[in-house]
Amino acid sequence: MRIILTLEQFPIFYAGAYGNKIEKTPGLDAWTLKSTVFDRVYSTCADGLETLFQLWETCDFSAERFSGRKVFVSDLPVDAPEFFDAGKTVSSEEFFADSDTVLAEMKADFVWVHFQSCSLEMLDAWLLKPGVMDTLWALLGTSGELPDGDVRLYSSEIQLPWWIRFPDAHYAGTRCHALVTAADFQKFLDAGTPDTHFRDGIRIQTEDARWAVVTENWFLTGFDSSDDENEDEDRNGNGDGYGNLADVEPVDKPELYFKPSDWWDQNDVAVRCFNEIQELLRFRDGVTDTPFQAFPEE
Repeated sequence: MRIILTLEQFPIFYAGAYGNKIEKTPGLDAWTLKSTVFDRVYSTCADGLETLFQLWETCDFSAERFSGRKVFVSDLPVDAPEFFDAGKTVSSEEFFADSDTVLAEMKADFVWVHFQSCSLEMLDAWLLKPGVMDTLWALLGTSGELPDGDVRLYSSEIQLPWWIRFPDAHYAGTRCHALVTAADFQKFLDAGTPDTHFRDGIRIQTEDARWAVVTENWFLTGFDSSDDENEDEDRNGNGDGYGNLADVEPVDKPELYFKPSDWWDQNDVAVRCFNEIQELLRFRDGVTDTPFQAFPEE
């Protein structure tokens, strides 16, 4: 049996592999030593189910790796998509407590498990059960709900924890630093290696006008206000995204962070990187396919 587990509401800072030094997670730590940790996975939609659907869209379920009877298990009362043979609704608590019984009832060769919420303690204990890590293929975080009141996307909100176990044991206990989205999942499976590079930047947009641009070296985020006529006129009149940043309302000003050194978005450098912001905004708006990647001269 082969299992892929996807989890909503699973922030990247839950796991020791991503810097958590408070919670003890021996199961996740052991799983990290058997898999590749992806350091820079981002959601492009900031919605858990949409991220799951994006993952499915990348997968060729007719491929040999997905051969046999396929089952979808979830705590959501939804029907299994057509590419799964059957489905079952089960809570994460029930599954983690007795997954052997649940999976035995499925009589499946491949199981995709998705939970909207779960206990970190129960997940960690489940990973330590005999045989689980040998059947688990990938553990992927999907997006959760964005915090209320924030007007920008920050990397800790849309960055996703991913672990993938590749067939080649050489990649166990390694890390991948490439920029990754859900659309790259199948590509990594096809390549059979994490040592690949598929994109130079990622554009992210939500329904409430929050947006972000991620590149190898930058994380730019902002909020497009629809009721600030002066700001709109300035942007349209100058044609350069934000015109003079000093003339833009604080809520509408973009924020720019160095990556990966500024992991938690603590040092906004937008005020001294005007030209770089304009290039990144051009990438965000689809004017160019190549985001600006160089650091400014000090």
